[in-house]
Amino acid sequence: HGHLAQELGLPEKNIFVCGNGEVVEAKGNEFFLSKKKLPAQPNYVLNGRLLPMEELNNNLVLREKMSQGGFLLVVIFYDKKKSKLTTPPYIFTYGFINMKKNENLIND
Repeated sequence: HGHLAQELGLPEKNIFVCGNGEVVEAKGNEFFLSKKKLPAQPNYVLNGRLLPMEELNNNLVLREKMSQGGFLLVVIFYDKKKSKLTTPPYIFTYGFINMKKNENLIND
């Protein structure tokens, strides 16, 4: 997807292909990949509870299989000085969940 962004005309300095837990920071009009890392491990939501991978049980096997065919991207904008999100999270999914039919899951 980084190559696609370049093909569409975005300058390479404006393209960030981040790994799990990597942070892109902004200072003024400049963005950069931070040396900071966020904890990022697989988690699952079941009946409103967030379950770490260690607690995976038979109820989650189907969800885990479905996740193998798609992805989930959550984009947040966080103001460190005010210690709060500046906008609601943006959630994008592809290939494993129907957003309209599973709104409650996304809201959890």
